[in-house]
Amino acid sequence: MRTTLLMIATLTTSLFGAPKKEAALIPATEIRAAAAKSIELLEKVHGQWKQDCISCHHQTLPMMAIASARQRGVAVNETIGQAHAKHALRSFGAVDFAVQANFIIDPALSDGSALFAAHAAGMAPNLTTAIYARRIANYQQPDGHWTTFDGRPPHSYSTVTTTAMAIRSMALYMPSQLSAERQERTRKAVEWLAVQRPRATEELAFRVLGLVWAGASAEMIRNAAADVVLAQRTDGAWGASPALPVDAYSTGQALYALRLAGIPAKQAPFQRGLQWLLTTQKADGSWHVKSRMHTPAPISPPYYETGFPYGKDQIISCAGTSWALMAMMEALPVTVPAPTPWVSSEVPGTATWMTTALFGSTADLAKLLDEKLDPNTATPAGTSLLMFAAHDPAKVALLLERGANPLAMAKSGYNALTVASVYRGSAPVVKMLLAKGVPAAAGKTQFNASPMFLAALAGDTESVKVLAAAGAPLARRMLMVGMIETSPLQMATLQNDTAMVKTLLDLGYDLEEKDRNGMTALAWTILQGKTATRDLLIARGASQTGKDSFGLTPLDHVNGMTRD
Repeated sequence: MRTTLLMIATLTTSLFGAPKKEAALIPATEIRAAAAKSIELLEKVHGQWKQDCISCHHQTLPMMAIASARQRGVAVNETIGQAHAKHALRSFGAVDFAVQANFIIDPALSDGSALFAAHAAGMAPNLTTAIYARRIANYQQPDGHWTTFDGRPPHSYSTVTTTAMAIRSMALYMPSQLSAERQERTRKAVEWLAVQRPRATEELAFRVLGLVWAGASAEMIRNAAADVVLAQRTDGAWGASPALPVDAYSTGQALYALRLAGIPAKQAPFQRGLQWLLTTQKADGSWHVKSRMHTPAPISPPYYETGFPYGKDQIISCAGTSWALMAMMEALPVTVPAPTPWVSSEVPGTATWMTTALFGSTADLAKLLDEKLDPNTATPAGTSLLMFAAHDPAKVALLLERGANPLAMAKSGYNALTVASVYRGSAPVVKMLLAKGVPAAAGKTQFNASPMFLAALAGDTESVKVLAAAGAPLARRMLMVGMIETSPLQMATLQNDTAMVKTLLDLGYDLEEKDRNGMTALAWTILQGKTATRDLLIARGASQTGKDSFGLTPLDHVNGMTRD
């Protein structure tokens, strides 16, 4: 990989449309002074996220930015870094939490962000990071990309972003037992990225990053990087799209992507962008980035002050400041490539049977059972051996044959059917467990999770059909991450999953289902720009005129966000 990047670094500036003469280099002392101000501010707000979900803008991106500064020998507060990393990444120390996927919401984007932060904090691969990485891998679409149910530009809407993040997550943490699968999934992802033609800087940058992280050819990376440079404005900065003004978020991530593509920091495009960042940085170390959210709908957690400036713009401004800091650090040499980890990689309570059930072969599991492993072994929280193996039909069949109790339930209310339904392609396991008497309709579970909802989230149409035929309620809603009440239809539409939407509607799902605010699935697709499922819902006769509790029709939500 490093050899490939060095080859790209020899490209002339004229190839990228920049002046042939290299720009005057900005002194490292000036960059370090600017970085110190940003670090001090980010450290103050890094741990102020008051929601249970992990945030990219106040936890993962700041952690990545500050960790990048550590590698360049820039002073950071180690005590604060350790405390924030320990809090934000605590889920990686809980194997039950990982196996059951209690907090599942948006694997490539949410879990991917958490894995990025874990890497930044120095967490070595372990059992739980492997579980998250494999689950992300499992959500790959047939054409090679990863989807998202989110729709908040710039950092939570693009399938180019989610695909690049999935590639990186797999590369960092997918276990060696699955290396062949990782390579094949990465190959498909590169093919998909290669044919994308983005206009937004978020997508231009993440297409470059995805190709770099995948180890794509030098030519592919060079061409993608050239598109990033072509989007640079005359003042040296980048805007989120051609129609929007320049900002630090877009400029920072564009510069970061160019450096990872191997473009030398001394070249004019980078130096001009860096100069713009240094010139526009505020005295407190921040950059003001305008929010693109204008909707009254609860598309994000409730607003509150985090300690970052700019009021309603503070969330995206924190993310923008993090990207700007990462870009500045790319102008400095790495002097501490492997600083002391902020978090431990140890996962309490792990055992050989867990690793075997998750990542070993069926023969390996059979050997443990022959050596007197109890097929009903479970963790103290009740996550059974069968749940650990629930993703694998052959292992499930073996365990059921050896006497595993299919009805065994964890303290969360999850059972093997619930866990299996998290995975795409789980229909064979679903059928086996239903045949053994596991109820299709889940009882009381944490966050009201159900196999039907989780199968819809996974995009597994076959499992949804099997569960429906067995009597599972279609419309049971889950309180995702303990906060966001979401229905199967809403989830499918927001993932732009036309196959799942068709399946649910064909099974009799109510097209006009409303959430607590009276918004229909059509309203949500229009608000979040999910055009494929929007068009499908309209074609199936979804009402475009009914008003929600905000007094808006579905069509009125078209201006809920600034998209370009």
